Amino acid sequence: MIDFSILNYKEKFQGETMIAIEANNLTKNYKGFTALDKLSLNVMKGECFGILGPNGAGKSTLISILYGAKKSDSGTLKILDQEPSRKNRWLKEKIGIVTQENCLDESLNVFQNMMIYSQYLSIPKKKAKNKISELLEFMSLYHKKDFQIAELSGGMKRRLAFVRALLSDPEILILDEPTTGLDPAVRKLMWNKIIELKSDKKMTILISTHYMDEAEQLADKIVIIDKGKFQVQDHPKQIVKKHCPGYIAFFTKQTLSESIYKKYVNNKTIFNCNLHPYLCTLRYLTLDDLYNFIKKVNIQPELIRPSNLEDVFLTLTGRKLSEHA
Repeated sequence: MIDFSILNYKEKFQGETMIAIEANNLTKNYKGFTALDKLSLNVMKGECFGILGPNGAGKSTLISILYGAKKSDSGTLKILDQEPSRKNRWLKEKIGIVTQENCLDESLNVFQNMMIYSQYLSIPKKKAKNKISELLEFMSLYHKKDFQIAELSGGMKRRLAFVRALLSDPEILILDEPTTGLDPAVRKLMWNKIIELKSDKKMTILISTHYMDEAEQLADKIVIIDKGKFQVQDHPKQIVKKHCPGYIAFFTKQTLSESIYKKYVNNKTIFNCNLHPYLCTLRYLTLDDLYNFIKKVNIQPELIRPSNLEDVFLTLTGRKLSEHA
């Protein structure tokens, strides 16, 4: 993953505020249900910022407020030092948005869809044609420019939504679960394009996702959100190191029962048999401690891996990140 230091930001944005998005105590309620509960965040210019959480955690509500589709009930928000709203045309042209729905006109072909949207952005016709061709090439869609929308695969429609979001040369790109439902090959293609935009264009990117590997691969900093609240906010590796360090071993419940485990229990491990109908997990701070336990009980695990953001989410909330995904 490409990582930019604070020095890179200072060099590119010298003389400007370095904060692209500044939110303080954002709250949103729906008929007694609190979707967002006093959320605060700063997204720096040139940064890729990830919002990680299960469906229903509040990610899409936060995204909608950030690009002006909804208003918070309380709290303050500034994007590029301005308050977002439906009437703020200048700011809307500075933000590219890929929502969960592609919202493409099925009656038009690929190129026509993009030309219609370029008119909304008041891009001159000749410039729009050149820009659309360039972006279709960038997203590996130029060969489909004359195809009807109905003829495109789900992955192609998603990539076309990216083209539309980039038409105005935005400073900020907001992505609401951009790879949900896509096959692994298309997801990897999308990841590569996001990394290119960040590294080549120095674009500020905010991405919401319930895929922990996506957040780990793309984001310089993430927040984990659950039930409308931020649970933790930091660099992905630092979050894992702080909240769930070590290594996880998976055993079948038939081979490693709780009674066997308790014979060797110590304060270096965390044991859990409630996450899976057939498996138990052990977490140790070091591989040596884990291998010593395995040697003592003489039982081979099904899998050993480093702790990750899924384990952090479980530690903080008591449930798996993927439960409601």
